[in-house]
Amino acid sequence: REVGADPRRRPAALPGGQNLALARPKAKAKGRRAGKSPAALRERVAELERERELLNSIANYAPSLLCLVGDDGRVRPYASNKAFERTLGYAPEETGGDYFWEKYVPDGDRARARDAILATIRRQAITECEGRWLQRDGTEIDVSWSCTPLPRIASGPVYLITGIDITDRKRHEAEVRSSRARIVAAADDARRRLERNLHDGAQQRLIALLLQLRAAQRGAVAPEVALTTAVDELAAAVKELRELAQGIHPSALSERGLAAALRIVAARAPVPVE
Repeated sequence: REVGADPRRRPAALPGGQNLALARPKAKAKGRRAGKSPAALRERVAELERERELLNSIANYAPSLLCLVGDDGRVRPYASNKAFERTLGYAPEETGGDYFWEKYVPDGDRARARDAILATIRRQAITECEGRWLQRDGTEIDVSWSCTPLPRIASGPVYLITGIDITDRKRHEAEVRSSRARIVAAADDARRRLERNLHDGAQQRLIALLLQLRAAQRGAVAPEVALTTAVDELAAAVKELRELAQGIHPSALSERGLAAALRIVAARAPVPVE
């Protein structure tokens, strides 16, 4: 009997017919189960390490150019991925320590890149840009890039710079613009050539025809002479207009094909064509 207990009082009943004295050991066992064993902790640490390696692999093998900068705009040591290092020509140990805009951006775009990164740091919001980056050998490339704030880590705030090399796309766009300019210039040349041919050929003959008819109308030229001259000038004008139209789109091209049309054009050329 416990000291101070009433011998006439029965122990209080618990659900399932258990009393308080029998329930206490189970409460202690539950308390022991609540704590994690060393094996469980080791497994959790191993799982976190696998997750870290997975994220590192994703970053390293991503095609985008990635690096981390601190809240002063300096690239953190060993905080760039393989695409960044390969594209810009640096070893992993060479990418960190400098202000991003001083090492990786040429003079013409440096101020804009600095303002974009500092704006992200100040506002804690994503900033997107398009400009030129600088490779180690001095070559400039076109990059579409952004700066994004990340959750704070133990060593301080970090910001992710992500870039996509768009040099090829820019070159293709320039080629398309140049091609369009050549097409417009060729169309202008063709229009001016058409105007010149009309002015020097059929237009002159039609003007001569008009003068002949007016002279006949005034009686200055015999009607028979005026009519003969008018017929000749009109036939020559029609012929020249027909030749001009065939030069734009020869009827032989539609009727007999490209080879026959080329032979006809070559035959009319003022210089020999083989």
